[in-house]
Amino acid sequence: MKKTKKILSVAPLSVSLAIIVLPSIIFAEGVVIPSDTGLPQGSDLKTVVENFMKWLLMIFGFLAIIAFIISGIMYLTSGGDKERAETAKKAMNYAIIGVVVGLAGYVIIQAVENMLKGGSNF
Repeated sequence: MKKTKKILSVAPLSVSLAIIVLPSIIFAEGVVIPSDTGLPQGSDLKTVVENFMKWLLMIFGFLAIIAFIISGIMYLTSGGDKERAETAKKAMNYAIIGVVVGLAGYVIIQAVENMLKGGSNF
């Protein structure tokens, strides 16, 4: 009786395992790995860095727009309070300085890249 219960408890597990494992073994026999899938291949380091810089510049531009909007709202809502208006003006100046520094960094990176390539666009 105990042996029958043991067999009956293990049988569903064995059948389930066979259902899961055997088809993968059977269907793996004739698999051909495609040579050209039409998907882009892996990128080299230069492409990855260029894409990262473009992504970073887009984020930077978005943050600059947000900073301009926030400082403009701060200036509009100052309500004649000179201290709040000055704070808003400083925030706008800092946003402009940040954009100039970011764009200067991008220009410097492009110039160094062109110099290393030996390009004439320096």
